[in-house]
Amino acid sequence: MNTYITIAFWLAILTTAVSGLLYIRNFFTVSESERINALASDFAVASFVLMCVSLILQWSYLGVSEFGIPFITRAVYVISLLGAYLLVESLYSSRSAKVKVVGMFVMPFALVLEFYAWAGYRLEHGITPALQSGWVVLHVIFAIISYGAFTIALVMAVLHIVEERRLKNKLSLAKTFKKFPSLETLDSLAYKSVSVGFLFLTLVIIAGTVRAQMLPAWQKFYLDPKIISAGVTWVLFGIYMLARLALGWRGRRANMLIIAGYSLAIFTYLVNYILPTIHQYGRGF
Repeated sequence: MNTYITIAFWLAILTTAVSGLLYIRNFFTVSESERINALASDFAVASFVLMCVSLILQWSYLGVSEFGIPFITRAVYVISLLGAYLLVESLYSSRSAKVKVVGMFVMPFALVLEFYAWAGYRLEHGITPALQSGWVVLHVIFAIISYGAFTIALVMAVLHIVEERRLKNKLSLAKTFKKFPSLETLDSLAYKSVSVGFLFLTLVIIAGTVRAQMLPAWQKFYLDPKIISAGVTWVLFGIYMLARLALGWRGRRANMLIIAGYSLAIFTYLVNYILPTIHQYGRGF
């Protein structure tokens, strides 16, 4: 079993690296090749499938209840990120081929996450009985999907800021930087990504609250720094949604909210290293 998981995972790493290099190659080449772009997408799909295979093999050995171990959570983060990007590409590439430039940023980030996941790889049971619950599985799945969506939103927000500044200052940059999607496309994708992430973050909080109520030791769970940070993240992205829909915020102000929200989400992810928390099982995530 260990051999099959290792082969599938390292093939995923290889295909992710090749896909990223192909996206980067096309971006920095004056004469963009549709064939290379298609090949980059194919390798991205292969990486997604291989990551799913390695995860299924891991689950078949440990069981779904062991969802919270570092390797699995990090692997699912990669899968959610790749899945979100491939969905964006499939929905928007027919309207604007420029959307594939996002792959140049997503695939290298996914590659880093894959190495991070491998650092936590092990074939042993490590989750306490209190956490072996369907609610915990849902809680973690929803959290990771929200992180994948927020990561895509972050990329769109950064690209929007760069492109907006270039157009505003009438900068004549290299032709490669004119391959960014339009501001309208970037804004639309950022908003839709945040919408998905916000929905799943809401489900994270609901599932976590339900499970916490079942554990006597967690009666004051709402005072936990990780939970407080997650709540503030939810409020910040909620402000973004409200500001965009009710106040018509676009451009830099809206994008800075996305960047701030993602930064806080990362803090929430890493708070286990900094502050005492009931989420001690998360050390090493």
